[in-house]
Amino acid sequence: MSANHYVRRPLIVAAAALAFTAVTLTAASAASNYEQCTAGGDTLDTTVYYDSNGSYWFVESNSFTLNENSQDKNNVYMRLRNNGGANTYFAWTSGDNIVGENTYQIPVNENVPKSGGPYMKTNAIFDQSGGDPNCSTYANL
Repeated sequence: MSANHYVRRPLIVAAAALAFTAVTLTAASAASNYEQCTAGGDTLDTTVYYDSNGSYWFVESNSFTLNENSQDKNNVYMRLRNNGGANTYFAWTSGDNIVGENTYQIPVNENVPKSGGPYMKTNAIFDQSGGDPNCSTYANL
């Protein structure tokens, strides 16, 4: 075998190890924040998923579940904001069709500056007979 054959094998192994390290570092930067609120006996559970992107947070998605509620006409809205709510980077509002006891994951795919106290606000209006109670979670990034 030639000398080049022996030189290439360690380089391939080193390149594979470096690629694996880069994937590991990227996966380690992912974060999430779980929040919960309650109103009228119903509960909103939320989790926002995000990654560091330099001086920004890249928000991948926000999931929510309405617990203790089996109605099918609940409402949910979410807002990705910073600077005390002065700036909105993402807005989503459901129809009058959110079914309780189901988990929904909404893609966000937005960057928000790390400065200014960014957060994801999720508000649920629980369908109940009589008045419909509501509550909001605020997941800081």
